[in-house]
Amino acid sequence: MVTGTLLSSPVERAARTASKRQALLRFLRKNYYTSAEIAGMVMGIASRQGVHTTLAAMERDDMLRRETVEANGRKWTLWGITAHGQALAFNPDAGEQPESKYFEAGRVGLTVLAHTLDLQRISIQVERAGWTDWKLGDRLEKWQANVSRPDALATSPQGNLVAIECERTIKTVKRYEAVLADRLQAIKRGQFQRCVWLCPTHELSTRLQTIITSIKDVVVAGSRVPIQERHLSLLAFGGYEYLLQTIGE
Repeated sequence: MVTGTLLSSPVERAARTASKRQALLRFLRKNYYTSAEIAGMVMGIASRQGVHTTLAAMERDDMLRRETVEANGRKWTLWGITAHGQALAFNPDAGEQPESKYFEAGRVGLTVLAHTLDLQRISIQVERAGWTDWKLGDRLEKWQANVSRPDALATSPQGNLVAIECERTIKTVKRYEAVLADRLQAIKRGQFQRCVWLCPTHELSTRLQTIITSIKDVVVAGSRVPIQERHLSLLAFGGYEYLLQTIGE
């Protein structure tokens, strides 16, 4: 008599593999490329070997292509979606249309690569925390002229639309004055309800919070407008591991 957990059947294993592949294709439908580490997060594969085996198989089947680039003082191996992969990534039964863009070698923005990948990690984190409707800022339409766009927008579990800023390094106070003015005006226009700045570490986020909350006034339409406590209450700060479900309550 056989006891213990039964091994899954070939049909079940094939279904799980197909599900993991589809999850990655859906992720790359809008992101176009990613790293092996992030691909593993998306597919729910913990082992490095398992991730690379799946990625290599998808490359063999013309769903993905890879490219090694140098940026930020290190080499990165990127995995991007092909035209064939895009054809498999959308859901025609849900009325979706295929994406025309796909990963092209030599077309990666190297100066913002680390920032782009960090935003991908954050998008996975917020989705798992119950957030929805993640949209990258550079893909937003109908934005106010001459006003900077947030890195991303997402809807919190409480139903609030929140602007998300990914800050890997600290910029000048003058730059933050301009960004703060843009974000507060956008909130006033109703484009989102709150803004959160996320940094790689809690220590860096604390320093950023001190810098931004020490700003006393900003320029709006050529005039200096004082920053009040009610403005600061619309902002939040944290490391990448910050529990985003607490924002927007």
